[in-house]
Amino acid sequence: MANILLVDPGETPCSAMRGILDRGNHRLATVDTEPAAWTFIREQVKVDLVILELSLKDGSGIGLLRRLRADSQLKGIPVVIYTARANRNDVKMCLESKVQNFLMKPYDEDVVFQEVGKALAAKWRDALFEEERSFCQLMGYRQHDLHGMLRDLRKSVDGVLPTVRQWADQAANAHGDEPSELPDEVAAVREAAEAAGAWGVVSALSNVEAVAKAHQEGRLPAAFESLELAGRMIEHRLDPDIACVGFMNDQEVSEQEHEKLLAVWREAPAQGRCPMMTWDELKPRVEAMTGFPVIDSAAAAFRMTATGQPSCIHPLMDLVARDPGLSTQVLIAVNKAHPAPDARSRIEDARSAVSQLGEMKLAALSRGMITVSQRTLEIPPQFNWSRYWTFVRSVARVSQLICQQMELFSLEPVARTAGELHDIGKLILAHLEPIGFQVIVDEARRQRRPLVELEKQYFDCTTAQLGAHFGQHFGLSERFTQVMRHLANPVEAGEDARLAAVVALARNFCEHAGVGCSGSPVNREETFWADRTPAWEVLQDCVFPSFKLREFERTMLARARGLREELAGRSDTAPILQAV
Repeated sequence: MANILLVDPGETPCSAMRGILDRGNHRLATVDTEPAAWTFIREQVKVDLVILELSLKDGSGIGLLRRLRADSQLKGIPVVIYTARANRNDVKMCLESKVQNFLMKPYDEDVVFQEVGKALAAKWRDALFEEERSFCQLMGYRQHDLHGMLRDLRKSVDGVLPTVRQWADQAANAHGDEPSELPDEVAAVREAAEAAGAWGVVSALSNVEAVAKAHQEGRLPAAFESLELAGRMIEHRLDPDIACVGFMNDQEVSEQEHEKLLAVWREAPAQGRCPMMTWDELKPRVEAMTGFPVIDSAAAAFRMTATGQPSCIHPLMDLVARDPGLSTQVLIAVNKAHPAPDARSRIEDARSAVSQLGEMKLAALSRGMITVSQRTLEIPPQFNWSRYWTFVRSVARVSQLICQQMELFSLEPVARTAGELHDIGKLILAHLEPIGFQVIVDEARRQRRPLVELEKQYFDCTTAQLGAHFGQHFGLSERFTQVMRHLANPVEAGEDARLAAVVALARNFCEHAGVGCSGSPVNREETFWADRTPAWEVLQDCVFPSFKLREFERTMLARARGLREELAGRSDTAPILQAV
């Protein structure tokens, strides 16, 4: 793959060249003036070939060609003249400047690829350094030692620049006087460059010296630029994979910016910048949301199904009941459309909510959803949307089963929905602060710490708080918000303590069974004892005398493990639980 710079003022030639190079899997950047081309080449030193039109917006490409050939670092860069008009003098000047080829438009695809091949066959940047393997053999260096010498040289070049500037300015202005020799520290840098085979640095220093001693003050700025560039060339020599933003597509630029933001968040604790955001800052942002954030793939499926036709209601019921984001959004909509007299009388069943909204309202709802990219939840190697969805769905199913096993039949329907919605705060945080969300999930895995600790460290609150506040503000049933708020200590949920305890225990079972991923590390090698959880403080008063706790634990863990296959659609047996 080659990095090609096209210097051409026309839009059509740029498009034509891009089409050619795309077929060869090469990268293209385009500029239309000499100053822009000069700046680009200096900043993006990995230009492999310049394709130059002689007629530019601000004059002739001949000026850029001469400037390149006069530079101690850039003089070897391959240049192909590809022009629409030319005269004999142009051809002569270009050939004297040692262009790789002089061609006439229109572009010829085969010829373009030949010129790219020539440029890649002998990369011009290699001429600034000795060939590594043979040089090490000749000098008796190890590769590691040579790289160390080059790294030290890179620092030395930056460090000596002020001294070089001061000496050169004095020497250039010492008319009539014999200019002094290079300062010892500058001479030492040149010797170090020779020892490391960094001939680009040697050439740049020699050029500064020659210009200064010739009293050519006007050429000094360019000579200093070349010396600075020589230092940066060492970086690219040591790390050939350094990205050049000018040749990156939009996705690559976005990914690079994403990595920079991740680093800012990751370094925050060590730099004393936590919390990165406080609850007082997050709270108004939650209240300003226009709805609940739904994963983009689920929202797309909802839009495809919500056509406004009656035949689509039942598929929509199934779709909504299986997705925490859709369930939350539909429950918000139905409770807004049909206000209840109090917070405990609100509609709690997502399937019923779909039916009550009706086809036209559902179709309108589908068009106004806010979404979270599924990619936001791609946090390798363990966390992603599929695994998180599996975990949440499993908590809902196991919550239902716990109610059946403990004969809490009145709680069964609401426990299923509460399990579906209990962790919606993660989707809210992923929508509001996607980078921060990714960092806390990744750091929880790296540090083997509970995710809630990282949430408090970075945000001064928990995702449970976010979910509960959102639910309260947007009109979810109070029972759901109580579950979110008191999941860690169900006894504090008052009259909803049993419901919170059922969901909390179901979550424990699913985490220890390894069903999907909650985002919080769990030591599955330890035996799980239900009666050692805060949830059991509430549920122990619900069991009948013949209840066998250990058998119950084994059954729940086995059922939870079975859900991994069932929810992935790989189970060849009948559903483990009743259809939801």
